[in-house]
Amino acid sequence: MTDPPEPWTAIYSSPLRSACDERAFVLAAVGIASAIGFDGLVHSLAVARADQAIASAQLRSYEQERPAGPLRAAAAAPPARVPAGAWLGSVVYVLVLLGVALAISNGLWPAEAFESGVLDAARVQSGQWWRAWTALTLHWDAAHLVANLGAGVWFGTLAGRQLGGGCAWLLTVTGAALANLFDAHFGPPWYRSAGASTAVFAALGLMSAHSWRTRRHLPQQWARRWAPLIAGVVLLGWFGTAGEGTDVVAHALGFTMGALFGVLAALPAVARLLQRLPQWLLAALALASLGAAWRCALTHSAPTMDRVAHTLDISPMEFPADADGDALRRVAEDGADMSSPMVIDYSVTAPDERAARVIAALVEAQGFDPSISDAGGGGSWSVYCSKSMLATYEGVVNTQAALNALVASHGGRCDGWASFGNGG
Repeated sequence: MTDPPEPWTAIYSSPLRSACDERAFVLAAVGIASAIGFDGLVHSLAVARADQAIASAQLRSYEQERPAGPLRAAAAAPPARVPAGAWLGSVVYVLVLLGVALAISNGLWPAEAFESGVLDAARVQSGQWWRAWTALTLHWDAAHLVANLGAGVWFGTLAGRQLGGGCAWLLTVTGAALANLFDAHFGPPWYRSAGASTAVFAALGLMSAHSWRTRRHLPQQWARRWAPLIAGVVLLGWFGTAGEGTDVVAHALGFTMGALFGVLAALPAVARLLQRLPQWLLAALALASLGAAWRCALTHSAPTMDRVAHTLDISPMEFPADADGDALRRVAEDGADMSSPMVIDYSVTAPDERAARVIAALVEAQGFDPSISDAGGGGSWSVYCSKSMLATYEGVVNTQAALNALVASHGGRCDGWASFGNGG
């Protein structure tokens, strides 16, 4: 890459070197020295500042006199330079989605992995940022997965042909994750989402905006200049709003974030930086962001109810002499079968109604049947969390601890539990 000397001023630019060479020859014919530089996107023709006025006049005269021909047509639609291996990013995309699906469905990951990775607004708002990334790799069912595989390969490959496979997927994954963060942070606490569709539309926005930004300086009518963005919006409306239950807001946010990244990637300074970095490194960064997010999801999430121990190591009369042990002993003495599940109601106090509703959404996601009521006086509310489980000392103690960890960030606390047993 070469740049014109600093004292010189650019008077013409084109994506084609031949167009600059042609005009440099015109200036040379009248004795004006010039130089051609390249900034990673376009070639620029520069002259000394003292010659700027006369050189510009010569080029205007030349443009008015020369007939429209093949060179001018070529300038309106420069041949695309397709990066090598643009399709490889889409292959990795398929492997990641299938790998996560198989790992969860075949028990290679913990049983609660899906729940730890799904986009849960209440938990994102409490600090679990990694769900914005992990949710991109999860799907509700096989049909959901297959649809996103097909659309992702299509848009991802097209974006890779513009920016390179690694660069396109790094910007796509990052843009989609930021869209998820925005959606979860500003959405209602009970909002939940999963799927790669946000990434699919981030890829669409990325290539639409990048194509528009890199071609907007070409001599063409406004319709052709804005065609990439218009086509992207049309495809968003076509594919991003169809079907019952479609998350239109998530799709629109993904497209918007991808478009912002596309404009950013087309800026000369950013384009030069991205061109210096190998595609494999950019792809590795995209995979690393997903890997780091899943590591956080599997190791730093609050204890889930599925991991609570439900062993029967202690017989009813051997319960510890504390509040929980005494309560279990009374349940057993009332005729309950301690070897069979029973409904246990855990009481959680919330500071206000909004917190109570957020907590109810959280515990419902963990398999509880919640109900809320005004505690009366002081503005506090109660959330009753019912669940059928074995009434063991370890079970009720660990469940209360897990509930406290789950609701603490929302000002809640578990006050205890009660059960009518299962004696009929």
